[in-house]
Amino acid sequence: MRRPDTWRTRPGPEKKAEKDMRMTVSIAACVALAALMTWTACDQRTPYERWVDEELASGERHDTLFLGIWLGMPEKAFYDHCLELNRDSIVTDGLNMTVEYRLPGFEHEATMLFFPKFEDGVIAEMPVTIGYNGWAPWNRNLWADSLLPRVVDMLEQWYGAEFRQMEVPGYPQPTWVRIDGNRQIVAWPEGEQYVKVVFTDLSRRRK
Repeated sequence: MRRPDTWRTRPGPEKKAEKDMRMTVSIAACVALAALMTWTACDQRTPYERWVDEELASGERHDTLFLGIWLGMPEKAFYDHCLELNRDSIVTDGLNMTVEYRLPGFEHEATMLFFPKFEDGVIAEMPVTIGYNGWAPWNRNLWADSLLPRVVDMLEQWYGAEFRQMEVPGYPQPTWVRIDGNRQIVAWPEGEQYVKVVFTDLSRRRK
């Protein structure tokens, strides 16, 4: 017969319950990790695509553009509005059938040219071209790569929050982008002279 001090005792109910709980937690953690890995492996969307899906799923609409113009604005209303802006000397006729607007607040004079793309009689997209008036090949400080940060700052002041730099299908790189609900704003340097900005109603792209 063994001595009493060498007898082994069975674990009490408390220790058994603690062991069972640890095992349950471990199993649950493994299941959650496996589910996360499976979801990640199945989600092949790019960061841009996930951002678009999240914003469109929110159901929010952000149609404001600039100068009282908005996404979804009827074509006739756009022409009438620009006529009023012209009468008030806010805009003038630009090159290649565009509307010209002198941008305030820039260290060097800058001009914005714009004209929308219409779908079903309303504005679906607004391409914009921005450049310094004094641009010349020898004025290196007025090139597009110097203008781009200033344009992005302006857009952030107009629409809030920060733009992200990422790959956007169909646009040159590097591209700066912001998405609010249905409204996407993309900006990038176009050659040495201009910065391009495009406002798009993404809800129309998903129809």
